[in-house]
Amino acid sequence: FPYTTLFRSRHGLDVADDVYIVCNFGLKNVTGYKLPVETDGKYREIFSSDNLKYGGEGNNNKGYETAADGVIEVSAPALSFAVFAHVK
Repeated sequence: FPYTTLFRSRHGLDVADDVYIVCNFGLKNVTGYKLPVETDGKYREIFSSDNLKYGGEGNNNKGYETAADGVIEVSAPALSFAVFAHVK
């Protein structure tokens, strides 16, 4: 996915408070993007610039279970970014 970048930002001292930001600067939607996470469990999208209320197309992600290898698969709509957080 040459037009998609990943940025990880940590909040607080606990890794469970990390947020993961996926940015897609390309003109095509990316599905099945493998996003590495440090903590197993369920993640949800807490913000998407592609949300209808922000003028996007509404291609939002739902909650995802992580794989055993610490990866969640997400969609990255074209020209958008999304923020994911661990569900405690």
